Amino acid sequence: MSAKDTILLFYNATGSIEYVCKALSGSQSYDPVWQIAKFFYDVDENLIGLQYANGSSNFTMIADDRALYRYTGNLETVIVATENISVFEVFDLTASGVKYTKHGDDGNLGSTAFIFQNSGHIKVLYEAEELDKTGEANWLSQTTLEISYPLLKGQSLIIRS
Repeated sequence: MSAKDTILLFYNATGSIEYVCKALSGSQSYDPVWQIAKFFYDVDENLIGLQYANGSSNFTMIADDRALYRYTGNLETVIVATENISVFEVFDLTASGVKYTKHGDDGNLGSTAFIFQNSGHIKVLYEAEELDKTGEANWLSQTTLEISYPLLKGQSLIIRS
């Protein structure tokens, strides 16, 4: 953050920060020049994550419209094998593949392997068991991963992000 930035903070009913809007100094809240993040909390008001307006960290949003944007917190993507799939198959969380169908939200695995491996809110479940994100489930990109287990036809992989 630089001295030339303007930061607007908006609070929820419990007094926790809900939105952080950032733009260059002198920007008006109605100008499409803002980066907007929404904070998510658990029931005890512990911060569990943040998401950007419409999934973008670009400075193209309008601060006054912050509540109108989509914040993709708590996504769930379900991958169902349509045929047997061998280990280390690449799964795209935005589309169905040749050997699987994708249901639910487009998953967001974080912008780096480090974020994926260290984020407590990103979970990969295989046969109802959470996979280790440093070997059993491997980050390839923000929307693709591979797992070190085969999926049999009809089995599912659940990704929560």
